[in-house]
Amino acid sequence: MKYIFLLLLSISAFAQEGRAIISLDKDNIVYRGIDNLLKIGVPGLEQTNITVTSTGGQIKPIENQPGYYKWNVTSVSGMRSKVMITYKNANGKTVVENKEFRVVPVPPPYAYIENQKSCCEYEYHLTRKQIANLKLNTTIDTYHEHGDAFYKVEEFTLYMPKDTITIQGNTIPDSIKVKIESLQTGSVIIINHIRRNNPDPRLLLKGVAPLTIEVVDDPLPYKEEELPGPIAYSPQFRTLYRGIENKLILTVPGAKSFKATAPGLKKINDNGDYIFNVSAVKGDKVDVDFEVTLHGDSLIYYKEQYEILNIELRGLINNKGCNGCTVEMKAKDFENAVISLSFDNVMVPAYRNVPISSYIIAVTDEKAIEVKGDKITSEVYKEIQKLKPGSKIRIIVTDYNLPETGMVGVRPPMIETVLIK
Repeated sequence: MKYIFLLLLSISAFAQEGRAIISLDKDNIVYRGIDNLLKIGVPGLEQTNITVTSTGGQIKPIENQPGYYKWNVTSVSGMRSKVMITYKNANGKTVVENKEFRVVPVPPPYAYIENQKSCCEYEYHLTRKQIANLKLNTTIDTYHEHGDAFYKVEEFTLYMPKDTITIQGNTIPDSIKVKIESLQTGSVIIINHIRRNNPDPRLLLKGVAPLTIEVVDDPLPYKEEELPGPIAYSPQFRTLYRGIENKLILTVPGAKSFKATAPGLKKINDNGDYIFNVSAVKGDKVDVDFEVTLHGDSLIYYKEQYEILNIELRGLINNKGCNGCTVEMKAKDFENAVISLSFDNVMVPAYRNVPISSYIIAVTDEKAIEVKGDKITSEVYKEIQKLKPGSKIRIIVTDYNLPETGMVGVRPPMIETVLIK
């Protein structure tokens, strides 16, 4: 996307130092057997001036992602562990802060049939049509480290009266649907040997328990406490961001159909994929209204609320930069330096280090150079070598692209640097 800027060569103030900030995409929970992702920073301080340790396990910075750390707590024997952040404040005093996390194993996975309500644990009563069109998934309660790919079913075995069939994928192929149509009412089908994707081979998980399905002629009526309710899947859970097209998966398990409406919500396909653009929504919350049709064609209504945040965008040079502060660099550090962007509070990998394709650099108050690409060119570097220590250099990003979704009206901030000896 293109941006045209009026270059204002004013001097910005240094950011004030503050307390350490630690963010995690789970509620203060870290899991054994995986690398837990944390974001750690102290406003006004470069990451190189912060030391991060832990009371248990191994915590390491992620290469080329300043402020992001991987914490493996597999070796922690207790139920709790702490992250320690050490830095010096503006008065030169050493400050040590810590945050405690609960250490738990990854819960065991379990299987379920999408859009169908089980009558009790691992047991369903379904019509022949519902069985023929079933979609099998697995999930793990409270665990979302690897996203939807983690739960993908790759193979399962269908045990029917007088027949056992191994099926690739997570749906019933057309060749098997004929056999299902011939099943007698009251017949029992068992789904077992469910194999699902595991993107982290170090993560040891228990097997998935089998499901039992009894063939019925009519869908079972719902009890009041069993009415189907909406479920939303999102990389940010219940958080939406202004300026981007937020991706959502909306579903209502057990319902005949449903409609979801909200300002800026757009349905993409019949698989439950939606795009939610909340740029025009006023306030910090938005409601999604659901109209759910049950199998008896009666209607029920739900309202789900989401939080709206503004994107925190930083300009980076050699992975250094913060909003409202000045990056100190030596002249030699500018040679082939790389300029990029980081959307700090968007928990989607594609937004953490975004490449740019053009920028304007003001090497003096009188001279600005427009550059294609994301690196400091030899022409620009020669101009910088002529400058004296203390000179201000300002960079404005004019074009960038995201690999996943388009940005809407998000202007990159100015990167301000100062030469040091």
